[in-house]
Amino acid sequence: MNSFIKKSVIFGSLGLLICLLFYQFAIDPKVDANTISKTLKDPSIMNSKNGVVVGKKDAPLTIVEFSDYGCGACNVLKKNFDSINFYSKYIESGKVRYIFKDVPATSHFNAEEASIASLAAQKQDKYWEMHNLLFQKSSEWSSAEKGFGIFGKYANQLNLNISQFNRDVQAEDLSGRLSKTREEFKKMQFLGTPVLIIGKTQIIGAPSKKELESVIEKELAKSLK
Repeated sequence: MNSFIKKSVIFGSLGLLICLLFYQFAIDPKVDANTISKTLKDPSIMNSKNGVVVGKKDAPLTIVEFSDYGCGACNVLKKNFDSINFYSKYIESGKVRYIFKDVPATSHFNAEEASIASLAAQKQDKYWEMHNLLFQKSSEWSSAEKGFGIFGKYANQLNLNISQFNRDVQAEDLSGRLSKTREEFKKMQFLGTPVLIIGKTQIIGAPSKKELESVIEKELAKSLK
């Protein structure tokens, strides 16, 4: 009987630990940044056409981000990117090619709709404007009625053609694009967002602005040797 109780306690504890880890990393991945330098499982991901790309094709450093508009840690990372003037300092200067890959979690309310709304905005050359707005307004749309209604409001705010936007959010090609980035995420065996791949350095979670800039500078220096 004592042996049975011990086994039950052990298996119960393991089950609880697995549930906690799943919640922490898959459902609510607000984790401290964990920097890992290692060989990528699939180096071709750095040249993948899946996702939204900005920056010069021949930029010395490529940065890939897997993100979710409904993820709190992803929102923190976005703010840290802004705080180091990432766009002007690294992208406009030609130093970095940046690839943003949407992997909305099904547990994040309206997150998939948010990703599709951003891709629909891209069809009218307003991707980054919608991208920024979605992070800024995440607390609003994540508690709004399910569907694309709230995102139509943002499309109107950005002066998009609303009729086209409403057609585009229903188009299968945008859902297909999300499927491809999710497949890549799964192939890389990542558990939660955000994930940054800066050159050969992987960062799981949201690094501080100091760490973020430090890693970018180090990987940039390596790529220029």
